Amino acid sequence: MRVGKLTLAALTATLDAYRPGDAIAEVPVLRLLAATESELVARAEALAVDLGGVGSLSVEAARETALVGGGSLPGAEMPTAVLAVEHSEISADELALRLRTGPVRMFTRIQHDRVLVDLRSVLSEDDQLVIEALTAVA
Repeated sequence: MRVGKLTLAALTATLDAYRPGDAIAEVPVLRLLAATESELVARAEALAVDLGGVGSLSVEAARETALVGGGSLPGAEMPTAVLAVEHSEISADELALRLRTGPVRMFTRIQHDRVLVDLRSVLSEDDQLVIEALTAVA
């Protein structure tokens, strides 16, 4: 098999990003996996305060467990922090649907009739987008 110059350039850039010392800063999924529970909890608490009293939403910061495994590690778990969101006028299913299909799309999970936004799957620089998405459905 022969590869072209563009393929080689892309492969080189990818391998360079995974070089020791650079990988966590350069590769978003590694940054998310490397985040500490205390960092995630602090972000969740700050977002819950920012979203307090927005429309018909009730937003609470909570500690949870995230499933991060796949492939060779199916079912691997890590501690995480979530925003547990309830809407006083619509069901959790409807709220999750609106978040998936709204102007700022966000994938969530439902647990105990609350929509959970797992911050281990959201980069810190996207916290404002979380606020925008939840405000849009409030």
